[in-house]
Amino acid sequence: MLHQKKTPIFIGLALVLAAAISVFTSGYLNVERAKDLEERGEHLSAAQAYFQTARYVFWVRDLYERAGINFARAGDFSASVDAFGRTETLSETGWVWYCTAYIQQDDYNSAISTCEEGLKHHDSSVLYALLAYVYREQR
Repeated sequence: MLHQKKTPIFIGLALVLAAAISVFTSGYLNVERAKDLEERGEHLSAAQAYFQTARYVFWVRDLYERAGINFARAGDFSASVDAFGRTETLSETGWVWYCTAYIQQDDYNSAISTCEEGLKHHDSSVLYALLAYVYREQR
């Protein structure tokens, strides 16, 4: 009798474990696919792959940043800003592309605040140069 009660629990645990393994494996494969697309210069496809994967592979923290960088490289600056807005932290390169995306959209106020925020985290000559460029453009 005790054996009959434990069987459904073990089956349930096995199903949960199988689902978790499926998510981990699928996430890993999607990240690898996105990296491959990025290396081949297919930035829009890479950005879309990173963005979609970031929704359910939450433990890889830089996927939205990678999506934002690749969207910007592909010229889709609006999608780039959206992807960067979903990140918790950015590398220096991420801040540079985030600021650049705003500049490309002629949103100089957002570019200034983004560059200034990036400079709080990274002492970057590129961010200073972008900030100087934006101030000159606003004249």
